Amino acid sequence: RQHELEEKERQREHEERQRQHDERQREHEERQRQQELQEKEKQRKHELDLAQLKSREAPAAVSEGGPKPTKSFDKSFLARRKEGEDIDTFLTAFENACKLHRVDPADRIQFLTPLLDSTAVEVYSRMKGAEAGDYELFKQALLREFGLTPEMYRKRFRSQRKTREVTYLQLVNRAQGYTRKTCLSCCGLEPPGQEVK
Repeated sequence: RQHELEEKERQREHEERQRQHDERQREHEERQRQQELQEKEKQRKHELDLAQLKSREAPAAVSEGGPKPTKSFDKSFLARRKEGEDIDTFLTAFENACKLHRVDPADRIQFLTPLLDSTAVEVYSRMKGAEAGDYELFKQALLREFGLTPEMYRKRFRSQRKTREVTYLQLVNRAQGYTRKTCLSCCGLEPPGQEVK
């Protein structure tokens, strides 16, 4: 009889510990979900701001006979690159911002350098003469420095998995992006059915 009571008490303690563990796990998942929602909301707001800016500027460009290169670039639309941030994502965002602001490709390097972290500045400092003013050469040097090769893109493509945090649409978009970047970095070609961006 005493043994049965002790066993029941141990079972209750075990169930209580399991319940507390499950509760902590749920709280952790809820905090993660809240953080993800906040990040998505920030991203959505940023995209809305960019779309509003684009829609305000579009009529002026049409009325003046098409897009005009500009020397102005509002750096507040693109934050300075942080150490450890994916360089490929950063450069893609930078190029999109340049297109939005109609920055001439020849002027990109002067707008990019103030946004770089110390690692990227070190790569830039190794460039000499005319190379230092060529955005495409600098971009290639950065991609090499950070190991963004066709093989790395293939590995990223192959490692894609559906998780709770990743929607099917995000998974497809990432896979398409890795395919495009593999083709571009390997032989400078877009995959069939894609236009050069």
